[in-house]
Amino acid sequence: MGDLADEKPTNGSMHAQPPPQAELEFPYVFALNHILPPTIRVLAWSPVADDFSARFSCRWRHYKYFFSPSGLDLAAMQDAASRLLGEHDFRNLCKIDASKQITVFTRRILHASIDRADDKGELYVFNLRGNAFLYNMVRHIMAILFLVGSGLERPSIMSALLNADLARPLPPFREGEDVPPLVTGKPDYQIADPLPLMLWECGYDEGVLDWRIDRSSSRGGDSAKSPLRGMICAYERALVTTALEAHFLKAAEAHHKPPQQYFPVGAPGVEPLPPGAMMSVPLGGGMVKRAGVYVPLLQRKRMLTPDEVNERYRLGRGAKKSE
Repeated sequence: MGDLADEKPTNGSMHAQPPPQAELEFPYVFALNHILPPTIRVLAWSPVADDFSARFSCRWRHYKYFFSPSGLDLAAMQDAASRLLGEHDFRNLCKIDASKQITVFTRRILHASIDRADDKGELYVFNLRGNAFLYNMVRHIMAILFLVGSGLERPSIMSALLNADLARPLPPFREGEDVPPLVTGKPDYQIADPLPLMLWECGYDEGVLDWRIDRSSSRGGDSAKSPLRGMICAYERALVTTALEAHFLKAAEAHHKPPQQYFPVGAPGVEPLPPGAMMSVPLGGGMVKRAGVYVPLLQRKRMLTPDEVNERYRLGRGAKKSE
């Protein structure tokens, strides 16, 4: 999402007031939901000023990434997540899009936390809010959090990956820690699965938006214009699917031994990985990466730096486009 600075919006939308609601308003919510696929629902709409931009008037963005806590050290993940707060260089935690020729990778994180997503504690969510984000930045961050939660990396690896600017080296994150190593080239690692990632909310200045819904029918009963009935049906179908998968799993366990849990590495009661055995490194969304030997991030091959990626594009595909 975006490559935005931290200044106030340059348009006048932050001062303009939406017009008053008309007596007879077009049913935008119903009309849009009628043609959209069921996985996309419009809940409300707002009139805006002529110079309003959903992207450039945005003050902050809030992402959520849902995940299972099984085999993960949540306290270690929170320790790593807390190191994101503030303004940092995220070149090691994003995918470089050479076509955009981005040279500034500094972004400001306003909130980062690991929280329960349900009452039973069967699902957790990583809440991340910042002024702007780079390409695939949240999935890169989540991949590192999974490695930390699995015990394959220490929380301090996040500080090392953020220590990418030669001109502004980071100090120790807290008293007693070493100075994080300088990492000017991104280590080669697989990013987290996209399924559980959700752009949850975008923040705008007070008074810019005036959310409205379609007027209800006076006849009572279920309103055809409300999106809730369809969303309730989708939720109930998801519950049935979850129950079916749980029953299938229970039936399979009657004949097959459950896989051994080797994560978090070194945690009390967790057996060490036997020589020659394979481990399943979590990637989120029920996906894993099978590996027999884990190579620490800072010992892996380094990718091309942003300057190298940008220059290669300018001399190759970029040069062809300019002809």
